[in-house]
Amino acid sequence: KILQGAMMDKVPRVGGGGARSDASADDEKDESAVLGVLNKMFDVILNFTCLQEETYKEALLDVKMERDRQRRMRSRLKRGKYGEDAHVEQKENSELRQMNPKQCEKVYDRLLSLETMFSRLLSQLRVKLSEHSSSDAQFLDVRLDFNEFYEQRSAGSKIAVGATGTWPGAGKG
Repeated sequence: KILQGAMMDKVPRVGGGGARSDASADDEKDESAVLGVLNKMFDVILNFTCLQEETYKEALLDVKMERDRQRRMRSRLKRGKYGEDAHVEQKENSELRQMNPKQCEKVYDRLLSLETMFSRLLSQLRVKLSEHSSSDAQFLDVRLDFNEFYEQRSAGSKIAVGATGTWPGAGKG
């Protein structure tokens, strides 16, 4: 909505009446196409932030559980009881959460999927901006890829860890 308002402010208006005089059907079509791509990009960004937040919460939980386990271990050591209750220590160790390779692979796959979607949407946005009737929009396309980074990236092959689409550590061990 904010973007729509910002884009609509750029459209020339007839004084006082609020009706558009210079905006043609093509201009509206161009604007709605750009806004549609931007909305999809924001959805991908929100999905990424949700995934990031989930991963961060999981990491915090792991850190808290390990800190609590170490605190209990130090407490038993101070009381001279460390090693006496092997079954309690074994139970605590079994309760520790291990990094599940399948779970890591799912997170990695989601990240890869989000990266792919965002890259595609960025390409679509650049095409829409370059085809836009407004010179401002066309210049925005140039500014988005001033040094042709995205152009070169899409032309070349991906050289990255995990470019095969699987978690780099999967299948080992």
